[in-house]
Amino acid sequence: MDFWHIARGFVSPFRQKGERLPHNAPDRLAITDFPVGARKNSLVVCIKTALRRAPAVYKPWSWFLCACSCLFLAACAGNHELHNPQANGTTGLSRRAVIGGMDHVVAGPVIVEYMDRQARELKRFADALRVGDGIIVILPEKALFKLDGAELEPGSATLLHKLVAVLSKYDETRLTVVGYTDKHGFAEFDIHFSERRAKAVADNLVELGVSRQRIRFMGLGFQSPVAGNDTAAGRARNRRIEIHIAPDRILREEDLSPSS
Repeated sequence: MDFWHIARGFVSPFRQKGERLPHNAPDRLAITDFPVGARKNSLVVCIKTALRRAPAVYKPWSWFLCACSCLFLAACAGNHELHNPQANGTTGLSRRAVIGGMDHVVAGPVIVEYMDRQARELKRFADALRVGDGIIVILPEKALFKLDGAELEPGSATLLHKLVAVLSKYDETRLTVVGYTDKHGFAEFDIHFSERRAKAVADNLVELGVSRQRIRFMGLGFQSPVAGNDTAAGRARNRRIEIHIAPDRILREEDLSPSS
């Protein structure tokens, strides 16, 4: 949805001749780029302006505008919960699924026991969550990179060596390294930057012994935040690397075999 295109459509029939919209109103700007309060206030201003200047022939539009405003504000409320995961006391991870996993399929005893053991070992040195039939390992930015840097810091070596030791022991899995940023810049830049970080970690895991065939990487920018972006602490939590661990085909076949 493009907010200013809608706003211009509402206001333009009622503008006085030669009048312009605010100079800082962009031609195209996604609605999610506005804070929730700004979205509501901007819409109210547009509606009030339209109704105040509407000639008698346009009065039926007032009912249409009011109906649109109600729908729009309801959407904002839902969007606020999605983009501010702490608004309802939950985190983004609580609603997540393992990339490459099968969250809608109930895992059998082989996969459950295999993943539970692996998660217990990972939790000795990292933040590891059992999600569905897989595991998500969360590595904070400060453990791997400098702020605004995409090259691994020397201090990350110990953590990554421990991680590779466990991943090599439990090798019947597929790995997806995912980079995330905070919501503090342009979306396109954040996607590219988070991908560079994910690639740096994936390449290092391969150098340390993880098979290249098991691993892939991607950057998702500021999608799926785990904290609010309105504080420095929240933004620091959102700048992270996640390693999604999912059962591979061999492990799934073992899980489905009659002997299991």
